Amino acid sequence: MIETQSFTPFFGFVENVDDPQQDGRIQVRVVGYNSANPGIVPTSALKWFSALGGMGASLGGVGDSPTGYLINSLVFGFYLDKNLQEGIILGSVVGQGDVSSLATGKGGAVVDSKRSGAVAGVPDSRGGSWDQPAIPYDTKYPDSRVLTTKSGHAIEYDDTPGAERISTFHKTGSYTEFLPSGERVDRNVGTSYEINVQDKKIVINGDWDVFVNGDYKLNLTGEFYCKSGGGVTFDTKKVLILGDSKATDHISSNVSGKAHIHSGVQSGNGFTLVPVGATAGFMPTPANVFSLTTEDTGFTPQVIQKGLTEGFITPEDVVVAETYEPEVVAVDETPKPEVKAEVVDCGEAIGPDGKIDYSAVLAKGITLRSISLGAVVSQYAIKDQNGLSKSEIICNLKNIAENVLVPLFAQYPNAMVTSGFRAGTGTSQHMRGEAVDIQFRGMSNSGYYQVAQWIKANLPYDQLILEYKNFGTKMPWIHVSLKRGKTQRYQIMTFFNHKRAATGLRDMS
Repeated sequence: MIETQSFTPFFGFVENVDDPQQDGRIQVRVVGYNSANPGIVPTSALKWFSALGGMGASLGGVGDSPTGYLINSLVFGFYLDKNLQEGIILGSVVGQGDVSSLATGKGGAVVDSKRSGAVAGVPDSRGGSWDQPAIPYDTKYPDSRVLTTKSGHAIEYDDTPGAERISTFHKTGSYTEFLPSGERVDRNVGTSYEINVQDKKIVINGDWDVFVNGDYKLNLTGEFYCKSGGGVTFDTKKVLILGDSKATDHISSNVSGKAHIHSGVQSGNGFTLVPVGATAGFMPTPANVFSLTTEDTGFTPQVIQKGLTEGFITPEDVVVAETYEPEVVAVDETPKPEVKAEVVDCGEAIGPDGKIDYSAVLAKGITLRSISLGAVVSQYAIKDQNGLSKSEIICNLKNIAENVLVPLFAQYPNAMVTSGFRAGTGTSQHMRGEAVDIQFRGMSNSGYYQVAQWIKANLPYDQLILEYKNFGTKMPWIHVSLKRGKTQRYQIMTFFNHKRAATGLRDMS
């Protein structure tokens, strides 16, 4: 019975927390009341005291569970009756060295686990990589409120100025953490399951980059609908479609370099009557990017082997490519005018945090993304390489965007950059941001010769290459390079099947 005039305070040490009634009671050896000798007063003879509940109702299973006390904890409470038989525990007393190292700023096992499990150099789909943000632990006592459990779980509410975080950590190393910047990191050391009983909607105002070190499986009972404002690229060795394949504007020819057959292609309402055939509307995949390195490799045994191994060319293609003698339809022997490039102001596409802004406009209608990460075929993230910094490479790309691409796109609105910057080593001007490869939607093969003539007469260039081939997609392309602040070579060549066929322009369509 509670007697309000008889509250007697006490301190004691917890000796048992395993309440047989499971009501959150604890057995306490009260200092100055119970003998300190367990031989005289055993633990089993100690009184069971209720513990003060936390925030909430503390009724009917609602509220904070009073089960966090540990044996040997020093607690404070009151006797509720004058006979000192009934009591209540108000809380525990923190002793020297009892404050969590997470709250004092020392870190400890939790921070060590996060740092040792951090990932870096995760490859993306376009030749770049990304790192997990650095573990931002910089707690200053007493600005962090921490809850830890005896098994090693920890919850942190860190209010340290400039290092504010929220972290929920599982003893296995799994955790969710909100960083001072507002970024969020989720790490799961085991299998993750997510069950949505109803719809799920996601908004990402930026890129979504996923790396799966294994299979990616998607099983739908309804429709898969994909709408893209920038095109869809499949960088894969094989595409297998089981069932009907229908398209409103499906354009392809020898996809992946092998025979590509569409049986029963439908036309009618909503479907084009354009036959499946060779046009520039469908481009090779990034996996076929080796076919775009005309100025680097030639149609060498290594290139042939790569094509055969990865399935982009057949043995029959190789025979045709090596034995076919192209017919020269026309020869351009007009003098090479040397159009001077305008000096460009580089600007800046790299923020104070060191991150590249791929949406930065390099020239009218041309973003940095469109000639690097967003090129139609060869897609790479910009990085320091070949002795050039990212800023220098971006300046080179801006130079070719303003001097070559802007006037070219104005003359040929159907032009598209299939390859701009490329990551890697070697002599290719692509790797210095000084070159672009261009193709044209809906253009006939013979049209490329006329475009090359126009470029020769109207644009500055260091190297102008017109390339034809008679295997794979059989589609030509034009390579244009331009150096920034240097003397141009004004070199013109025509290639056929990765081999130099002539100096100057030849129509081999």
